[in-house]
Amino acid sequence: MSDERIIKRILLFVLLPGALLYVGGKFYAQYHHVDVFVSRLAPMPKELAAGLHMKEHGISSTVQIDSPYETAENKVLSPEEIRRIRFKLAWSTKMPVFVDALYIQSSNQVASRRTTRRFVEECEIIKENGEWRIKRGTRTEIQPHNTFQ
Repeated sequence: MSDERIIKRILLFVLLPGALLYVGGKFYAQYHHVDVFVSRLAPMPKELAAGLHMKEHGISSTVQIDSPYETAENKVLSPEEIRRIRFKLAWSTKMPVFVDALYIQSSNQVASRRTTRRFVEECEIIKENGEWRIKRGTRTEIQPHNTFQ
């Protein structure tokens, strides 16, 4: 076999399928279903706050309420902006491709979350100078509950 033929076979059977798999995964990540929530801060209900000893434990009197985007009263971002954010997440090399949910916190701040049995990955996306940018991401390992010791 000639060297030229070997190179063509490597390109055809190794590199081309690998590139197609990579690009296909990116497109899947960009367009697969993701739950979108709109977050807002509200005062904690008095019934809940009464039993928590707020001052003793230094608990904040505000809570974050996440409403599904479809039923949220105040849709801070348009569907087009959400698509831009999803594009940024899918094609970025800083963040894992697949996310489970987006949490819109304000018109220039969004959080994404991916939850598996072993870990939770969260990422903060901010808008600076009209461009969405991934600010930071965290990964928290979930410790298995071992009931038998």
